[in-house]
Amino acid sequence: MRLTWYGQLGFKENPFTIKPSDSEELIGYDIQKLGARLDQGGLIFIEGVYGTGKTSLLRQVRRRFSRSHKVLYCACNAGSVDFDQLLSQSMSLLDGLLGREPRGVILLLDEAQELSAEEFRKLNYAYQRNAFKSVVLMADSLANLRFQYDRMLAHCHSYRLDTLTPEQAVWLVRQRVGALPLLSDEVIRRVFYGTGQNPRRLLKHCEAICKYAVDHCLPALRDADVRRILEQGFMQPRQLMPRAQ
Repeated sequence: MRLTWYGQLGFKENPFTIKPSDSEELIGYDIQKLGARLDQGGLIFIEGVYGTGKTSLLRQVRRRFSRSHKVLYCACNAGSVDFDQLLSQSMSLLDGLLGREPRGVILLLDEAQELSAEEFRKLNYAYQRNAFKSVVLMADSLANLRFQYDRMLAHCHSYRLDTLTPEQAVWLVRQRVGALPLLSDEVIRRVFYGTGQNPRRLLKHCEAICKYAVDHCLPALRDADVRRILEQGFMQPRQLMPRAQ
């Protein structure tokens, strides 16, 4: 059986998988800062465009607080959200026997821009009666939420997931592939500049050029190779970092 392209490079699985990661490779945000805010309690909004690691951040928050708090996660693009049902999932046996709501619950809402005005109203009602200690709303833009329920969002703490720097882009790829000779730091930077500084697209494009190199038996990727590969449909060459003078 013929090895996959990544198998030929010595990897057991695709090192550039873009599935939301549970690993500690999140960059562009201080998880400690967010953790301190969650401990204090409150309403938190985190803004980030597609591919900047919003879901990975929520996964890390969930993992970090699951031992000390009741953490609920909900993808708002999967259908209507029933907050009473979510709360019932976090109730202990004692809570049920005493007929009381759980306390100290952290609610993580991914793709929060999909919440309707009515769902925001119900969320605000639950939050105001202290059903949730902290609520994290994750979306691409705060503006996309404000028209739904501006009164609630007026008091939220807002943060933004930053785009990568070239050095962070190299670090991200090195976390995946180590000192792979096929990908020099310079090649990674050139690919990075063609992705709009987007981590997800960076990984997808690195996968594409590595697969091409393996399929064509290239021992290493030069700048000219990268430009030729990406011209075939992955990126426009004009998007690449300009050549050094």
